[in-house]
Amino acid sequence: MEILPGVFWLKIPIPDVELGQLNAYLIKAGQESLLIDTGWNLEESYQALCQQLIQAAAPLSNLKYLVITHTHPDHFGLVHRIAGETNAELILHKLELDFINANSNHQGSRFEILNGWMAANGLPEDERLALQRFPLADMGLQTVKMRQRIIEGGEHLTIGDFDLELIWTPGHTPGHICIYEKNQGLLFSGDHVLEEITPNISVNPFSPRKPLVDYINSLKCVENLPVQLVLPSHGVPFKDLHKRVHELENHHKERLATILQAIEIEPKTPYQIAQRIPWSKPGTHWEDLAPFHKYLAVMETLAHLQLLEDEGSITRGGDNGLVQFSLN
Repeated sequence: MEILPGVFWLKIPIPDVELGQLNAYLIKAGQESLLIDTGWNLEESYQALCQQLIQAAAPLSNLKYLVITHTHPDHFGLVHRIAGETNAELILHKLELDFINANSNHQGSRFEILNGWMAANGLPEDERLALQRFPLADMGLQTVKMRQRIIEGGEHLTIGDFDLELIWTPGHTPGHICIYEKNQGLLFSGDHVLEEITPNISVNPFSPRKPLVDYINSLKCVENLPVQLVLPSHGVPFKDLHKRVHELENHHKERLATILQAIEIEPKTPYQIAQRIPWSKPGTHWEDLAPFHKYLAVMETLAHLQLLEDEGSITRGGDNGLVQFSLN
């Protein structure tokens, strides 16, 4: 679907009943084109991507750039397959490349570390075992043999009249980027700013930064850009970036307050705290969430607990190998 001259919105199915699809974007200038994100490593996603590129008269062979906002499997998953069909240059933040290389080289040991970390934070054994159904290699999260331009943020790409600034916006992932086109006031926001849902901001044993602090600071990096249209990775394009940024900031302030209330008097594990927080649609109970979504909820709870601990509102302790938090 061409939503602006030379800008196409590609709808790529992904295996998630809530998200439903990834929004990939194509920028076309003459015979050259640039693709932002790819879709999950599934045949259905690949066929949907290729069909829409052909409809836009921009086959994979014409790609000049393949820009990845971040390396979650719905964004990066098809890169390794596309690599064999294009001469495009892969554009990726250095910290995202580090993540891919680490998982390609140390997948088994990293899962052992992750399993122990999940146990310490209170996840039951049956839920931890269920997560083994998500092998990273099957998601396409592996090193790709492809021409690469590794960025750090602030670089520009030009294609036709489009001048694209690559803005480093860590938080959702350490190397997440947004793409800003100043001439038309477009912000391809990845998972950094979504209109209908809040991006998952989470801690895991491999997190190199404080993701919630990074995320809040990254929101400030984009909120005052003169943007006419936000093109997110999920949901529909929307116009009021400034309003949405403030809604996201307020959401996290409210979440911090909710977590303090959830701790109450007795020390609790992150899993126990996450159980007491609303995570989905009204009427959805914790027991209704899939193990993977419970895992995401615990990781996001930990990001907020980390900030509260740094502020001195709570104290981290432990009992019988479990991490617990209590109010100060």
